[in-house]
Order: sequence, then structure tokens, then C-alpha cells
Amino acid sequence: MQMKILKDTLSYFDQKTNCLSFIPQSSQKFKSSLAVFGHGYTADKSSILSWASKLADEGMPAIIFDWLDII
Repeated sequence: MQMKILKDTLSYFDQKTNCLSFIPQSSQKFKSSLAVFGHGYTADKSSILSWASKLADEGMPAIIFDWLDII
């Protein structure tokens, strides 16, 4: 399957953090939910990329962001 991966930022009060959004292809029916993944400084960031990618393949949008940036 194809998907879009967009690099963006999330705002939380006066802070911002980087995020990656995994958007299913437009020809696919989207699920009515959103998967949200966060990781910290010591977490292996690559371990959650496969989860977000697989869910987007199945039609569920997903977002990954860094907890450390907003604490």
C-alpha cells in the first residue's frame, strides 16, 4: 500500500514538538480512529515506525511525536 508521511509540528500551550503523520492513501476508506504514538529520549524511535506504517496500510491514520520536547 501507499501512504503519505508528513513531517509537521504539534503545538501544546507555548511549546512545539516535531511529529510524523502517517496518512493512508486517499483511495482507501479511512478508519474512524487515530493511532497516537509517543517516544522519549531513550526509546528506540525506529521501533514504533513499523506500527504506524502498518496501521496506515490498514486505513488508520497515525501520528508519532516526541514526549521529551513537550515536558
